[in-house]
Amino acid sequence: MIDHEQSAKRVRSKQGFLGAQSVIRIIEEVERQIDVDAANQLQSEARFDRIPAWDEPVPEGRVAALHQAIRRRHPEAAERICRNAGRATTDYLLGNRIPVRAQELLIKAPPTVAMWLMTRSAMLNAQHFGGSGEFIIQTSTVFDLRFNPVLLGETAASPVCHYHAAAFERMYQRLVDPDMICRETACEPMGDDACRFEVSRPAGDVAATSRAVIGLFLEQFRFSAMPILKHFDVAKVVQRLGVGSIRPEATGIEGNSSRSGKS
Repeated sequence: MIDHEQSAKRVRSKQGFLGAQSVIRIIEEVERQIDVDAANQLQSEARFDRIPAWDEPVPEGRVAALHQAIRRRHPEAAERICRNAGRATTDYLLGNRIPVRAQELLIKAPPTVAMWLMTRSAMLNAQHFGGSGEFIIQTSTVFDLRFNPVLLGETAASPVCHYHAAAFERMYQRLVDPDMICRETACEPMGDDACRFEVSRPAGDVAATSRAVIGLFLEQFRFSAMPILKHFDVAKVVQRLGVGSIRPEATGIEGNSSRSGKS
């Protein structure tokens, strides 16, 4: 645990980039829920002379300036804006970036297997939503984003990662179970060591509701066995669980790095 003064003094070890959706969707929501003038003011404060292209990497410092400006200037609407923007970002990714075959794999898989595949996929693509931060898997349903670039230097009395939590929640709802929820249970601006996200069903942890073979294995070893998982053929394992025929490359799961800032 770190105190608020330490949190405010944390600095980035390097500059990263985030997806343009973290800007585009925020601006759209500000225009929709407040007005165009408010959106223009926020863009100016975050030094955006134009809206970035859909596939344009954006320096994370400018994204941070935009998100923090919303919380500072429009505190009563900030959570709603960020949550809606997070959900819209996921919808865009599902429609344009994530292969249909990979989506079909997750939708058809038993919940615990789908959770494992989703968490692994997030780990391998963390640079897109975590920039130079560190994405760390704790369990199949709990993960941390340390040095969240959108929040560094900010302080708060309650969790503020509404954009990320909503984006994660939407992804799990669309691909795993429509009843899934994602809660942020720790947040760096509050003085915590990392922003922690916990995914579950309202009635309890999804790992307790499905005991597929892989789910049992991961629940027991809590991802400490990650180095040996690379020896498993994910496609074959899932086929044996009755998911259907898939190509290994359709899973989008390779390697075992858990840091968004590392390749």
